[in-house]
Amino acid sequence: MAFGVGLTHGHFSPGAIVLIGVAAVGLLSAARLRLPEKNRASTPAFALPLETLLAATLVVFLVLGTLDAPGYYLESARYRPACATIQLGLALAVGVTLLRRGSATRFPAGIFFAGAVAGFALRVAMIPASPAPRIDVFTQFQESAAHLLHGLNPYATRVSDPYAGKIDYGYHVTGYAYPPANLYPHTLAYFLLGDIRYACVAFEIVAMACLYALVPSSRQPAARLLVLLFLFHPRGLFVIEQAWTEPLLVGAAGVFVWLAARRPHSRWLAVAFGFFLSLKQYLVFFAILFLARPKRWRLVFPVAAVVLLTWLPFLLWDARSAIENGLLFQFRTPFRPDGLTLSSVAFRWFGYEPTKWVAIGVGSLVTGIAGRKFRDAGLGGYLYASLIATLSAFLVGSQAFCNYYYFLGALVLFLIALRLREEEPDAA
Repeated sequence: MAFGVGLTHGHFSPGAIVLIGVAAVGLLSAARLRLPEKNRASTPAFALPLETLLAATLVVFLVLGTLDAPGYYLESARYRPACATIQLGLALAVGVTLLRRGSATRFPAGIFFAGAVAGFALRVAMIPASPAPRIDVFTQFQESAAHLLHGLNPYATRVSDPYAGKIDYGYHVTGYAYPPANLYPHTLAYFLLGDIRYACVAFEIVAMACLYALVPSSRQPAARLLVLLFLFHPRGLFVIEQAWTEPLLVGAAGVFVWLAARRPHSRWLAVAFGFFLSLKQYLVFFAILFLARPKRWRLVFPVAAVVLLTWLPFLLWDARSAIENGLLFQFRTPFRPDGLTLSSVAFRWFGYEPTKWVAIGVGSLVTGIAGRKFRDAGLGGYLYASLIATLSAFLVGSQAFCNYYYFLGALVLFLIALRLREEEPDAA
C-alpha cells in the first residue's frame, strides 16, 4: 500500500492500482495463516527473521521517500534537500547494520533514537516549510477553528474556496464538513500554535508510543523498526502537509488497541473507542465488528454515550447544520475518477460510476463474513477483520486516496505488533 500511494501520491494510475491490488490480495491471503503450534519451531528454517524483513523494507521506504518532493506546496528551498539527506543517511545506517550483522534482530538503539528524532523534526518542520497548502481541508480546518474561537458555529459559517473556483470536484464546502471530534484537537492546536496540523503531529506521536508499547520487551528491535516504518512512510510527510484527519484516527486507534491489549477491563477503553469511532464515518465497520464480539455488548451504551457527547454541543447549537455538514455531507460527495480504487478502473473501461451504497454493501458483506470467521480470534483477529472490511469498501467505493491507505497501512503495523505479542508465552 505504501508503494502504491508512493507512485502518484494516492491518485489513480495503472501501476499504483496494481500495487494496491497486490496489497489487498496479500491481506486477504493472511486469513489462512495461523500462529505456530507451541511444540514446533516458531519460524521455518528457510524464513528470514521478521526484523530483517522490516529493516529491508525500511531501507526501501527511505529511498523511495527521497525520489519525490515530500509536499506539493513547499515554500522553503532547504526543506527537501534536508529531508532527502536525513533519509539517505538513515537508509545507509540501517543498510550497513543489516549487512554487517546478517540480520536486524539486534537493531541498535542509537539508530532508532536518531531516526525517531529526525522523523519527528521533519514533521514539525513541514508546517512552516509549507505554511499555506492550497487544499480545501486545510483551509476548512484552519478557518473553522478560528470561527469556533470567535464564537461562531463552524457548521453554519462559510469557509473560503482555496481553488478560487478553478477546481470543481462536484461539491462545494459550505462549513466544517467533518464530525466534531476532529474539531476539538484542531481548535486546540490552532489556539496554541496557529496551525491545526500540530494536532496531527501530536496524534502521530501518541500512535508511535502505543505501537512501541504493544511489542513485548523481548522483541524490542522489531518495535523500533515498526515505529521507524510508520515515521518514514513514503507519503507520511505529505499526509501532514495536506492536513488530512487520518493521523488523528491513527493516534486514537493506537490508544484503543493499547488499552484493549494491556488494560482490557479499563473504563477508559470505552472512552478511547468511542472517540475513535467519532472521527470519521467509514469507521462504522470497526464499530460493528467490535461490539458484536462476545461480551462486548456491555460496551454499547458507554461507547454510544461518548460518541453522542462529541456531537452534543453542536446538536444543541444548531442540529440541522451539524447533521447536514458534519454527517451527511460525506455521503453526498460524488464519484472521483482519480481515486485509487477498482471503481476508477471500471469507470475507465465501462463508464461505471458507483454510489456510496456499493461501498456500504460490500463492506457490510465482508464485515459479516470476517466477523463470523474471526469472532473468537482475539484482538488481532478483530483488527484484521476490521481492516479487510474497510479496505474492501475503499476499493469499490467512490473515492479513496493517499490518506485512506496511510490509515490502513498504520493498522498493518499494529497487526504485526499484536502478532508479536500473541507469540509471547506469557501474553494474555
